[in-house]
Amino acid sequence: MTDVPYEDKLGRVYEYGEMLPAEMSPWAYNESTAYEWIPVTKDEAIKKGLNWRDPDLRKYKDATMEVPKHIKDVKDDILKAILKCINCGKNYQIIQKELTFLRRFNLPIPDHCPLCRDRARIKQLNPMMIYNRSCVKCGKDIETSYASNRPEIVYCEKCYQQEVY
Repeated sequence: MTDVPYEDKLGRVYEYGEMLPAEMSPWAYNESTAYEWIPVTKDEAIKKGLNWRDPDLRKYKDATMEVPKHIKDVKDDILKAILKCINCGKNYQIIQKELTFLRRFNLPIPDHCPLCRDRARIKQLNPMMIYNRSCVKCGKDIETSYASNRPEIVYCEKCYQQEVY
């Protein structure tokens, strides 16, 4: 049990009721969602007292089965198979609930590991930036997360409400 107030290795003091210090996290910064939104270098993270995990340099196993292209051709033996990510080379497995979901929605077996799939989803999101634009309907200056070089039509709140309702 730690004493309250708690002092971390950088001398920062944490009082009762505050967020836990990053050094107590079981996850390294570069394994967290925070890294996806606010990427920093290893040196910057360590300087801030954050945990960092270097890439695992071990040799991963080859896939133990070739995955059929269509989900209808996938048998339950895939649950015991070792798959290999085509992006990072790490091994992963498919669990029963995931296989049920993929079959239900007629989706193929993923060829990327869960972390690579998550990082790909994050790349599709708008960056955490605010841009100054004009409403395409009335010309009012507005702030939005859509850059001016993007194809989306951007309305001010009033014009949006008129358009939708």
